Amino acid sequence: MKMTETRMVYVFFLAGLLLLYAGCRSEDRRGGADLSVNALYLDIRLSGEEGDDNLTVLIRFREEENGLAVALPEGGTVVWDGDTLEPLYSKREGVYYELHPPLSGFAGLHTLQLLDQGNRVREEKIEFHPLELGEGLADTLYPADTEIHLAGLEKEDYVRIILTDTVFSHAGINRLDTVRDGRLLLSRQDLETLSPGPLQLVLLREYEEILPGAGGIKAVTYGIRREIQLSGSR
Repeated sequence: MKMTETRMVYVFFLAGLLLLYAGCRSEDRRGGADLSVNALYLDIRLSGEEGDDNLTVLIRFREEENGLAVALPEGGTVVWDGDTLEPLYSKREGVYYELHPPLSGFAGLHTLQLLDQGNRVREEKIEFHPLELGEGLADTLYPADTEIHLAGLEKEDYVRIILTDTVFSHAGINRLDTVRDGRLLLSRQDLETLSPGPLQLVLLREYEEILPGAGGIKAVTYGIRREIQLSGSR
């Protein structure tokens, strides 16, 4: 049975209403959620890598942990180390705040403040110290216990080590290791799982803290990359 003209008009009318509703919901999220600044889930991520001149600080607000990033309610302001940040927008990410401070001189404690109608309602401290590779890592490694010396860490800390060779079938090493007094042990057994030749070494300092109250996360990631050689014998 063919659809009557009246029924077709009705279907198109309903479809138009649904599209209009979806557009309004999207615009509402871009223009500001109907929540107080202090009630939003706060997502702060600081990242960088040795060799880059600048770090990236990404700040987003959500109505819930896995929700779309939304704008602050009218009158809400984000202030980083005394400077007011302007919101940015993308269809994929929603509303976000981003800055790229220079790595040089950035080590230390930083402050994020959230203001509502000019009044401070929330403050978070973010401490950053770049992971640094100490002296003693040779350009060529041998199948023997090897210590990697690191700086910029607590007395006991955690670093992800990723070490891969050029053989596609080898999984390589990818694990979170405990670092004590700046010393990370790469064992002989580790190196014997890899094929002699060029190796890609990645060291990642990964730190996450769950924020109390309305909820949120504070994450810091900083990486070091090196290409080294693995010899089959000494």
